[in-house]
Amino acid sequence: MNELKPEIISLFESDEMKEYINTEYDSLHILTKADIIEGARIDIQKKFELQKKLYKSINKSEDWEIDRLKSDINEYKRANGHMYGIFGDVYIVGEYGFDDDIRDEKLYGYHPYTSFHKALQYIKNEWEDAKDSYDDGSQPTFWYTIEKYSSDDLGEMHEQICWYITADGTVTSFNGSGRISGINIPHPFSEGDIVTMDSTPSFPERIGLIIETGPNTKDFCFPQALYLSKDGLFKANSVKSATVFSDYPQSPLFSPMYRLKTYTGELPEDIRIFEKISDGLKNQGNAGAYPSSLGNTLWENLYNTDETGKGVSESELNEIWERSLKEWHSREYSG
Repeated sequence: MNELKPEIISLFESDEMKEYINTEYDSLHILTKADIIEGARIDIQKKFELQKKLYKSINKSEDWEIDRLKSDINEYKRANGHMYGIFGDVYIVGEYGFDDDIRDEKLYGYHPYTSFHKALQYIKNEWEDAKDSYDDGSQPTFWYTIEKYSSDDLGEMHEQICWYITADGTVTSFNGSGRISGINIPHPFSEGDIVTMDSTPSFPERIGLIIETGPNTKDFCFPQALYLSKDGLFKANSVKSATVFSDYPQSPLFSPMYRLKTYTGELPEDIRIFEKISDGLKNQGNAGAYPSSLGNTLWENLYNTDETGKGVSESELNEIWERSLKEWHSREYSG
């Protein structure tokens, strides 16, 4: 199975995540490796080939994992097969993007084609016209879908499958089991780390402050990151499950775990409070073991204060932070 190791690690786009997964690789479950493959920003044909390699390399005695992996492989085989239609099939391109004015997903139009490959060529031609705009390293915040419709015996059209395609024309996933936005993998980050959370193109990347890491790095609910929502309120949610983007109605095309990395720039003014909280969390010392950590105290106070579930203002967050410090120090001194 180790021959697959470099290929799976290469699917991560953050150097920090690559280095950490490299050390943790042998402890990952079969299905975790399968999820890493299926959630990555690569073409579904490449995912199909990697899944088959993974299947051939594993101990066939692990029945429940085998069944899931075989089912996934069959789903990818079906998705690839649907690219070859028959007379009367219709492939509709949907153009989507993140709209800064409404701060949300927006549908810009539909275009019908008689074959999958004609539909995909349209997307690739659009990218040729747009790609020079991203020479500065910025990430596109637009994407496409291709929906396939076939007629039944009565001549009525029915959707068969929907593929998701990135701006450059990479067919990365499809509806159903072919799309994974939450992924449970270990991570190298600690309480107080300020990170970049990137699920583009679904939303612009956002800056998060890790406030709680839980009992171990393989817990799906952790790390919990504090962030500024699209409504200008502070919330905390799980990075692995991508609920750090739950203020948007749609789920992201990709998990933020692939690009999760330390933020190194100057913090914008509206989240400058992260600096104070980060320093406090990093200075908590040996008394920070879960569940008695300062980060856990902060999370509980934030959760109990946010009665609407929409988040808290900066002044409320500051008050919650100061209260959490006092409570945590009180527990620390009382032994």
